[in-house]
Amino acid sequence: MLIYLIGSLLIGVGEELYFRGIFRVAALGRHGELVALLVTSVAFGLAHTVGYLSNGVPLGATALSVAFLAMDGALFYGVLRATETLWVPMLLHGIGDLPDSWIREATRARRRRASGAGPVRLSSSTC
Repeated sequence: MLIYLIGSLLIGVGEELYFRGIFRVAALGRHGELVALLVTSVAFGLAHTVGYLSNGVPLGATALSVAFLAMDGALFYGVLRATETLWVPMLLHGIGDLPDSWIREATRARRRRASGAGPVRLSSSTC
């Protein structure tokens, strides 16, 4: 469980650093706040498209997910503006990703059991 918490927090830190940090500042350098909000939020949603499609998620469901993720991006943008720190959206994003990590791993484990593969174990010869 700890590994999923750490992994989720690191994903939140990385994505927020890029989208609400670097990308937002670059957009604000050329455009106003509204354009920066819209561009970074939509880009955040679109950045997840490849992951959904490569995992076999239908196009319609992927489009819906992208729309919801763009709304998440706008929410994180608002939190950044309200708190004037990037750490709060990083933390919220990481905590929000945690259930997804658990669900993904539970699904993988169920598929391994159904295929008879059993749990993945590391032996001393694989290290």
